[in-house]
Amino acid sequence: MLLVSFAWGLCVSWTQFQANLVFIVDAGVFDYLGAGPLHGHFFRSPLAWDLEASYLGAHFRPIFLLFTPFYLIHDGMMTYLTIQNLALVMMGLPLGILARRVTGNDYAALAIVFLFQTNHFVGRIHLSNHVEAVALVGMMTMFLAVHLRNWWLHGLAMLWVLSVKEDFGLWIMFYGI
Repeated sequence: MLLVSFAWGLCVSWTQFQANLVFIVDAGVFDYLGAGPLHGHFFRSPLAWDLEASYLGAHFRPIFLLFTPFYLIHDGMMTYLTIQNLALVMMGLPLGILARRVTGNDYAALAIVFLFQTNHFVGRIHLSNHVEAVALVGMMTMFLAVHLRNWWLHGLAMLWVLSVKEDFGLWIMFYGI
């Protein structure tokens, strides 16, 4: 189911991009940040390449360092869209494990993941093309880790979320409260 969801998300995202229906300001900046180190532009947005300024002055998003190796395979917007879709689909993995543990039923867990992956909200996130969507798999993993009482997994998921954007620390704090 997750593979079908991934393929469908890619089809929709790539079609939207080809039809110029992607919010290119954000998606373009994120694409350049992921590919930038391969071209000598370490954390420089395309809007600031002629300036002595770094993108890190605006936002702290070290997650892009994990994206860069994928740009060795293909250097283009499709790479960013693929990474975002992969992260969104991977939300189903911790959700499915958590649902199975809570319900004790494989079919109920599958139904929950199916309903989550196919709801309008997740569909809109696929089309938002914003890097914050990548943090959601970490948030879902944090929920699972707390249920499992696995503090190592919780810590890794929390680091993932914090690497996406600096203000996710507030969301983690609210979650903790």
